[in-house]
Amino acid sequence: MFYSTIANNLKDICINFSTRKNDIEDILQILNRVARKSLREKRRRKNSEEMLFDYALPPTLE
Repeated sequence: MFYSTIANNLKDICINFSTRKNDIEDILQILNRVARKSLREKRRRKNSEEMLFDYALPPTLE
């Protein structure tokens, strides 16, 4: 998921790419946004998994 999010923002990264300090800061902001979004999605998936495992399933017959 992290790489697909970077790929979605790759156009912005390429447009802003140069050696000027402001452009480097813009690229850093884009990468920080991508990382935060990735962490939020990971937490959401983890919480969903925990909720699913918390359900008490009926015992199975052997």
